[in-house]
Amino acid sequence: METEPIDYTLEYRKSGAGDQKPFSVTRQNDCVELVVPRTGYYLPIPKFLEHADIAGLILIPLWMIGYSIADAIFKYEVPPWVVFRISAAQLQMTIISDNGQKQEWEYPREKVVEFRKNRYEAGIWLRVEGVTMESHLTELDDDVVRNLCAEFWKISKEYDVSPNPDDEVGKAGHG
Repeated sequence: METEPIDYTLEYRKSGAGDQKPFSVTRQNDCVELVVPRTGYYLPIPKFLEHADIAGLILIPLWMIGYSIADAIFKYEVPPWVVFRISAAQLQMTIISDNGQKQEWEYPREKVVEFRKNRYEAGIWLRVEGVTMESHLTELDDDVVRNLCAEFWKISKEYDVSPNPDDEVGKAGHG
C-alpha cells in the first residue's frame, strides 16, 4: 500500500508589510523544497531580443506590449524567484532571473559551511567547503533572508541527526 507524501507548508511574512509574499516549505519523501515566489510584475525578455542592437529598440517594446496583452488574456503562471531543494545528500539551488533565464547549482549538503545573510551587502552568503564562496539573491529583503537561512539550518539539522548520541555529527552551530 503506497501512501501519498505529506505536504507541510510554512509561511513567513515581514511584520508590518502586507504586500510581502511568503516563502513556502514543502516536504516530500526525502526532499525538502524552499520556494521563494517572485514579487512584482514578471516580464521575460528572450535572449535573442537582448542582443538585437538597434532593432532591439523597436522589438523589445513590441515584445513587452505583446507579452502584457497575452498575459492579461491567458494568465501565465509566474515562475518562482528561487527554489532550494534540500536532501540528505545535496543542496540544489535554482534561480530564475527576471528575463526568464534559469541558473542551477548543486552542492553536497554536508559541505555547506555557511548559509546566512551576507554581512557586507544584501543577499545570502553561501560557502561550500572546497567548492565556492559567493553571494546570491541580493534583491531579497533582509527579513526574508534571515528566515530563509534559519529554515535551511533547521532542515539541515534534521538530516544530521545521528543514531549514536556520542557522535558529534550535527552538533556544530551554524549561522
